[in-house]
Amino acid sequence: MERYLEDLKSRLKTTAEFADKHAAIAQAHYSKHYNKYAAEKKFQVGEQVVVLDKDSSHKTFARWQLRTIARVRSPYSYNVEMADGRW
Repeated sequence: MERYLEDLKSRLKTTAEFADKHAAIAQAHYSKHYNKYAAEKKFQVGEQVVVLDKDSSHKTFARWQLRTIARVRSPYSYNVEMADGRW
């Protein structure tokens, strides 16, 4: 029984190393593919942007709405003025 458990532990360790190696390769592939088409986006206060917001006629559904940047919090974080006045 002890030998079986040691063998199982060894196999699990090998499998985990294999999975980690291939996950890192897959992540690099995914990010390379994404970055090929991604563009740096920067917005200024007052610019209009499109956001996915809840539809006023139905709570479950959301629609793409045109909104205005109210505040730049950081290079990739913005407060957007919503239709109901919230940010």
